[in-house]
Amino acid sequence: MANPAGSGTRMDVAKESINNFLSAVPEEANVSLRVYGHKGSSADSDKELSCGAIEQVYGFDTYNEDKFQNALNQFESSGWTPLADALKQSQEALSEFDSSNHTNLIYVVSDGIETCDGDPIAVAKELSDSNAQPIINIIGFQTDAEAQQQLEEMAEVTGGIFASAKDEKELQEEFERAEAVLEAWEDWKKDSLYEIDVQRVENNFDIMKVHNDYSFTTLSTRNNLNSYADVLKRVELITHKQKKELKSKIRETMDHIDDVGDQLEEDMKELSKQTIEDAKKTVEERYEKQTSTD
Repeated sequence: MANPAGSGTRMDVAKESINNFLSAVPEEANVSLRVYGHKGSSADSDKELSCGAIEQVYGFDTYNEDKFQNALNQFESSGWTPLADALKQSQEALSEFDSSNHTNLIYVVSDGIETCDGDPIAVAKELSDSNAQPIINIIGFQTDAEAQQQLEEMAEVTGGIFASAKDEKELQEEFERAEAVLEAWEDWKKDSLYEIDVQRVENNFDIMKVHNDYSFTTLSTRNNLNSYADVLKRVELITHKQKKELKSKIRETMDHIDDVGDQLEEDMKELSKQTIEDAKKTVEERYEKQTSTD
């Protein structure tokens, strides 16, 4: 990644593309940045140092531009390429993000083949079969045929995608494609939450209708029963005292019916609230699963 590319090095181009990509990710996305080959040199004497230099310099955390930029700018490409060991460390970091609750996505940007005696294809397969089950998408930046084949196989064994970028423009285009996927999920989330809010309003109208119908029916029943009591007294089938007692029973019964109606309304409101909250939680969880990026 230290080779020239455009007005700088391949690493410079990769840094800019990565930063542009992450600056557009949704606020809820969890981001991690892992770097390698940034210590020592490509000399044989520095192989052990360089191959062991793998660091997670950011995350897992939401994207903070200043913090991420500082992490991104603290290293330069200078040494060997420990792809296999970098993936092993990613596996350890992702072990707590079980695939049943998360969708894990790894982007690998590399300009060359494994040079630290590891087997990145085997490690990628092992990583794909782990509890995290991440998809590994790989961007080969100005790679030769041998490196491209290895990187393609790494993506293939995990169900990921390999893309080859020959220059700065193509590298940026690959990250823009990834950004488009995240934006699609962002739109899905907004649309889903909107539909849930629409459903909440409809539920409130339905509850209001039930309440109004119930109130109208109970009021009509109360008036009819009181009228029957008056008629019974008027035709002298009951006494004044009996009418008074009857109306007292009618009032007690109808008050109880009103209480049942009020409880029914509260139960419907609580059920609607819980259903809406569960639906929103489901949307949030699915969204987070699809936008977790390592």
